Amino acid sequence: MGITLAHLKEAVDRLLDRIALVAQTASKSIEEMGKTKADKVNIMSLTIPASGWSSDSTAGCPYYLDIPVSGLTANDCVAVVVAPTCAKTALTAGLTSTESFAGKLRLRAQQTPTAAITAVYYIVK
Repeated sequence: MGITLAHLKEAVDRLLDRIALVAQTASKSIEEMGKTKADKVNIMSLTIPASGWSSDSTAGCPYYLDIPVSGLTANDCVAVVVAPTCAKTALTAGLTSTESFAGKLRLRAQQTPTAAITAVYYIVK
């Protein structure tokens, strides 16, 4: 009995469900830490649209989207946490690390997302 395409799809779906569970657990942990930590970070809501992306020659992740963020500097580090309900969309798009510039956050992906992605972000100074 060999592995079929249906088996592979089922395995991928199970894996994506597990990833969503991990993201949800991480999100809850961040919320709980925010309630007890003395120096709280400012967590901002973010909707990553499926449209408006540009591309360049960056290997592996040529698609990018710039999001205006007041006060952001090129030296800041920005963490983006995708909502568990959007984990599959973000994973399929290959959403990856962020880049910081003066006044804008750049998101990168392997391909443009097929739907809007709900997330939060915070700046690590």
